[in-house]
Amino acid sequence: MGTPEDPTPGDLHINADAIKTVKFATDYLNSFTKLREGFEDAVTNLEKLAPEQRKMAGISAEQVAELVELAADHKKIAAFYAASAEMTELLRHTYLDRSHKIATRIAEATEQVRRRADRSPNGAEILGSLADMIEYQLGPAQKAMATKAKAKVAAKKGDEPAKGSIETTP
Repeated sequence: MGTPEDPTPGDLHINADAIKTVKFATDYLNSFTKLREGFEDAVTNLEKLAPEQRKMAGISAEQVAELVELAADHKKIAAFYAASAEMTELLRHTYLDRSHKIATRIAEATEQVRRRADRSPNGAEILGSLADMIEYQLGPAQKAMATKAKAKVAAKKGDEPAKGSIETTP
């Protein structure tokens, strides 16, 4: 495990305050030059040049210093990027897990309420107080039944079923 300022994948606390982030329009990405693997050797090669060699090549010391600084920043950003990608994946899995648990608990509660309402003389009162939950749980099934009914009526009239509806055989 790393520190918040030097994270490793799997860390749940990342502090990227030291990185100067950039935001731009996504269509601007098409104009970017792709950096390939192995660029570090090219940077090191420029860094090791003697002043006379740089002068002969027409490369200033400031250009080399800027390039070395950008490469170091790139390496640091890559560490943050890997850690944040792992954190994003963990958060996504956790989000999906919680969503699943919530949906399961709502389904269980709805079934319990429906069973109790069927057996109770106060069934309407039980169902009425939980109308939003029942509507949430049964809404997709009711919508599917309505779509099937529309398709059936259209088939009897000889019309083609509406686009997206379920065709039933008579």
